[in-house]
Amino acid sequence: MLSAAVERHVALMRTCGFVFDTQATRLAGFAAFAEARGDTHVRTATVLDWSRRVDTHAQRRIVYLTVRRFALSVVTEDARHEVPPPDMLPRTARQRPAPYIYTPDEVAALVAVADRAASGSSSTGCQPPSSRSGRSRRSRARKPTRRWSPG
Repeated sequence: MLSAAVERHVALMRTCGFVFDTQATRLAGFAAFAEARGDTHVRTATVLDWSRRVDTHAQRRIVYLTVRRFALSVVTEDARHEVPPPDMLPRTARQRPAPYIYTPDEVAALVAVADRAASGSSSTGCQPPSSRSGRSRRSRARKPTRRWSPG
């Protein structure tokens, strides 16, 4: 029963224009997991157990919210489905990588390469933008960008 509901949900989302490949794979995996446990409907405990199978907290949250969105859809067809609460797995602060601090020798090497490139004597073939076309990059005319606007 849960697999059939997943198939209907995936078909609906694709009909609405979504690619929905990754989500379809996740939902099929959830349906198989839940049915192996004997569940015929979405249960919050099952969603939590299934989401714990991934490595990071961020991935757990994505998996959890994917099934939650599915549950929001299928509960309209059958009220026996549970919709997991949205804040069960809160968002965590993103772990930023430590910045790289250049040594004075590395800075000097970068400046030397930039000087050679600016003078046109670089062996790498780098040329300043103005010497390529006779115009600077900023003076080139740009095509207007079309933006989507409602209505």
